[in-house]
Amino acid sequence: MDGKKSANVIAFVYGGYLMRYVYLIIVVPFYGRVLGVAEYGRVLAAMSLMNVIWMLASYGFTFVGMREISKAQNNSECNAIYSLHTSARLALCALGACIGVVATFCSPTLSERPLIGLLATTLGVVSALNLGWLYQGRLGRPHLSFSGIASLVKGSTMLFCYSSGSVVLTASSTYLLTLLSTPAQVGYFGAAERFATIGLSLMGPASQVFIPTISRQLAQGDKAGAHSTTRRGATLMLGYGLLVFCGALTLSPIVLRLILGEAFTPSGHVLQCFAWMFPFAAFNEFAAFYVFVPRKKDRLLAIAGAASGVANLVAALYLAPRYGAEGMAFARVIGELSLSAMLLTIMVRLELITLVPGAGRAIAMARVAWGTRGQAGAGKED
Repeated sequence: MDGKKSANVIAFVYGGYLMRYVYLIIVVPFYGRVLGVAEYGRVLAAMSLMNVIWMLASYGFTFVGMREISKAQNNSECNAIYSLHTSARLALCALGACIGVVATFCSPTLSERPLIGLLATTLGVVSALNLGWLYQGRLGRPHLSFSGIASLVKGSTMLFCYSSGSVVLTASSTYLLTLLSTPAQVGYFGAAERFATIGLSLMGPASQVFIPTISRQLAQGDKAGAHSTTRRGATLMLGYGLLVFCGALTLSPIVLRLILGEAFTPSGHVLQCFAWMFPFAAFNEFAAFYVFVPRKKDRLLAIAGAASGVANLVAALYLAPRYGAEGMAFARVIGELSLSAMLLTIMVRLELITLVPGAGRAIAMARVAWGTRGQAGAGKED
């Protein structure tokens, strides 16, 4: 796929996502001003639970499916993949629903209004059944069957370990805070996280274009094309991460106070804490889904995701009870930072670091500088 065609497809996908998030411009200020901090925090805790159920029921199928559908040769193969993934998600949605019910009654905040948690669980199950990444305009009706589900689950386990260690834990932060802090702190954090989530979600549509494209190029033996596409994705992701970082760091106190009202002034400071997460999150999105997934490095990705999830959880358990919403936000930053460090180390070891724009030149300059310094040191010894 050439640059112009890629840009057109990305613009089309982002147009769809824009319509998806337009409603937030209306409902976020409405909920914040009408419900107040504590009640709005309850709603946001339920939405956090919804995201967790959604990701648990998806079980890493999404990116495995993208990789498989990019190699399909005809309509029958596309329909077979579509049918298998639909069947697998239906099976796991039952498990996700049970987890959502238990989580609702375990949370002090949600158990006071259990209907909110149960509705959020239902929404998570419905969202997990959305297979928009498989839409080709030619799939036909799925043929449901339990055959093949076990092998699909096994093949998706590594990516699920990555998502459960990294993505699911970060998506459940608001729910986790209900167990560690006060309802007011949940409200401050949840409001800020809502805006941070929008910023993070806008990285997702590009992956729906780049992952199948890179996978297809690698399958066809076009390594040069795959590397070029990967670098374009890196430029897009890293540039976006820095842009959102600057915007969130400078504008958060003003914008959130205008949108949500004076009662949510502390949320602006929480979003400033989140701002430091965006550059690391952008790099992680690029490294995980533009480099590791198309090249089938799922196991390494799972190890890094699980380790960063542990770092995030430990930081949250220490910081949230002491510093409330800001402590939980910094725990998210620590989680993303630790994941970036591990993914960068793996890329260096696998000699994939040159896929980052400018990395090859930086390495060459470092080697020249190191060689010059080594020669100077040798001269002094002589």
